[in-house]
Amino acid sequence: MKKTTLLAYCFLLVTAFSFNSCDTENIDPAVVDNNVNPDPEGGVSTGDYWPMTLNNQWVYKRNGVIQEPMKIIGTETINGNLYYKFDNFAMIQAEIEEGEEAAESIVHVRKNNGNYYTRSVMVAEVPEFGIPNFEMPAPVPFEYIILKDYAAVGQTWSEQISQNIDIVLPEGLPIAELHLVSTVRAQTMIVGKDIAISVNNVNYTDVIKVRVVYTGTVTGLPAGFPTPPPVVVTNYCWFAKNHGPIKMQTEAVPQMSQEYNSELISHVIN
Repeated sequence: MKKTTLLAYCFLLVTAFSFNSCDTENIDPAVVDNNVNPDPEGGVSTGDYWPMTLNNQWVYKRNGVIQEPMKIIGTETINGNLYYKFDNFAMIQAEIEEGEEAAESIVHVRKNNGNYYTRSVMVAEVPEFGIPNFEMPAPVPFEYIILKDYAAVGQTWSEQISQNIDIVLPEGLPIAELHLVSTVRAQTMIVGKDIAISVNNVNYTDVIKVRVVYTGTVTGLPAGFPTPPPVVVTNYCWFAKNHGPIKMQTEAVPQMSQEYNSELISHVIN
């Protein structure tokens, strides 16, 4: 099995559907609408719900199988902001079978007051989709707020990123070019606060439960082409004060029939 973040997964699914009946000669992608931070300063933090120190690590059991540690392996300054780089980022993953198109992401996390940001850059293997010379659009960073620890229960926010995908079709077809827009949107809500929960026989208090709904769409197909249905994936995460993410759940969808449940079995906080 190959692991892929949900953001990359959404992009692959909607792109694959769009190109199911096309032949292409080249692709010229460009970012058309990067996400705009809806709360650049962040509210006053109510505690540390995801401790960020080099060599911190979290080990999860995912659908009964122990995973490689999700570990902070370094720091990097990007656009003036300090990020923590993660290895084996475990929070928003799906799996696809060996031999299928695969994509993974380089993930960084940063905090600003009570805002917790993830920054994901998709790195994709070039999928064929049955199309000669198809190339995956260039990697584009998508940063969004996965947690606002000061936000009230029920508060929501959303961010999105879009890419132009311009395709030159072979000669002899009724249409010479396709101009598509692929979009991934993350809509987040605080589901609960001050929760007490037991995970692998460990009791945690002061837990925040978050829901993130990822929606992937492709628009711009001309008349006569099938409209790809949106790919919608719902992810839940429980953040415990001074511990970080202790539990994650991804709901099954038609494009990904298996539900994924990850629970913390051990962690090291430096």
